[in-house]
Amino acid sequence: MTDYHGSIRGAIESALRERDQLLDKLKEFDRLKEQLGQIEAFINQGRLLLGDEPKNVDTHKSEAGGLAMVHFLREKTNPEKILEILKATGRAMTVPEIVNEFRNRNWQLSEKNRMQIIRNALKGKPDWFGKEGVGLWNLKERVT
Repeated sequence: MTDYHGSIRGAIESALRERDQLLDKLKEFDRLKEQLGQIEAFINQGRLLLGDEPKNVDTHKSEAGGLAMVHFLREKTNPEKILEILKATGRAMTVPEIVNEFRNRNWQLSEKNRMQIIRNALKGKPDWFGKEGVGLWNLKERVT
């Protein structure tokens, strides 16, 4: 029985080390993602100063240097996340339901004012979202 427990303890310790290594890699990924965003902002500001059109890197186009990955690295905005939720559920939802979906998807919202953040996102995109009855929000094209 002691060997059995020792094997389990060893496996747990190994898993803990592996988890810590992965967490370190995720922290590095977040740092690189932020750095890439800063570089893209700098490039676009420079282009604006020169009178050139800034390039929208949030596309699916293939660009040299791996810039096409920016689309996948960029954090979605709250309205984009709500859009994804409403499309996936296929129905009108209340603000608390949308907040719960954020939690279910591990998307961060301030605990202090999460309901207001969602309300502001919904109201801020009247071309995307519309009210469907009292307290129910849906995609604009679904609202009757």
